[in-house]
Amino acid sequence: MLLADSFSGEVPLDVTAYFRWAEDLTSGSQPALDTAFVYPPGSSLVFLMPSFMPPELYFRTFTLLAVLCDLAILVSLWLFVRNGTKATQVAPWAWVALGFAAGPLMYQRYDIFAALLGVLALLSIKRPALSGGVAGLGFLVKLWPEISILGVPKEKMIRALSANVAVILVGWLTLEVIFGNSFAFVGNVLNKGTSVEALAAYPFLIGRALSTSHIVTGQFGSWEVIGPGVSVTATIITAIGVLLLIGIFLLRLSGKLDHASPGDIVLIGVLIFVASHKINSLQYGIWIAAMAAAALAFTNSRALGPSVLLALMLITADSVIWTNFVSFISGNLLMLGYQGLRLLLLLVALVWLSTGVLNYRNRMTVSRNWKEN
Repeated sequence: MLLADSFSGEVPLDVTAYFRWAEDLTSGSQPALDTAFVYPPGSSLVFLMPSFMPPELYFRTFTLLAVLCDLAILVSLWLFVRNGTKATQVAPWAWVALGFAAGPLMYQRYDIFAALLGVLALLSIKRPALSGGVAGLGFLVKLWPEISILGVPKEKMIRALSANVAVILVGWLTLEVIFGNSFAFVGNVLNKGTSVEALAAYPFLIGRALSTSHIVTGQFGSWEVIGPGVSVTATIITAIGVLLLIGIFLLRLSGKLDHASPGDIVLIGVLIFVASHKINSLQYGIWIAAMAAAALAFTNSRALGPSVLLALMLITADSVIWTNFVSFISGNLLMLGYQGLRLLLLLVALVWLSTGVLNYRNRMTVSRNWKEN
């Protein structure tokens, strides 16, 4: 069902851009000259992978590689939990359900390649050097898999960070030598405004529907909200997200999160990142689906209930908004309602998981004190 769009004969605009950037790379040009190119240098390798086939088969090859990433995530989860408890064996099935809920974008965006690296980094957490190295590869491809570092316990953090930094530095330098201008994308990132899908944009979309002066326009590869207060609001929400992620990292270093499942901590980090991101495109649901399934692979995970909400978010809101995107950006009130539901479910899942992790710690503390007394 998810592949139906891919075999319709129409090539998605994003994949058309991937093909164009791959051609730029092979001809020695710089993709970052396109203002829509906002990706770290490792993304270039993903865009180039389907190029071994004739140009007319680029989309078909890209789709096949995306399907293989989907399969690799499923197999990795199954191998990780096959000898575990019945509770953890829900993880592969969670990927089936959440991946389906994420919709056809699974095979039409390169996010699933980064999601595979995020999952592998989390599942290899007992081998900190490997986990940190894979997270570093994820950083080179699409930055956010670096959040998997939050799952590493404090006593293993130095090894993980050492491997992580080494992979990032060596990888980035190598890509700079091969492709050049590896920091050119940063300017495009800084130029991007607040995407219509972002939390920061929502009140202004509602205001626009009620006849405020805000407008929606396509620029820098996305649809953005422009008007008074948008930039300030997005900056504040992004700053809050960054501070929360730093806070989680500091709690991890202090050992105050040692009681928590590594997957839950990483999932909390990913949800914070998505909720506070000034873009928050619908394909970010692929990240959420992958990391929620991976979180459920760990014993004592508190992520089952929140994952149900995330599945509802993906299948009832993301899919509807994507298939009616023109109506959404045009200010259709029903579509704005779906966007409100999307954001609400995301925030409730984040709060539910965070409080579940904290309450679990409190219960453990009370139990330990009772035994000692």
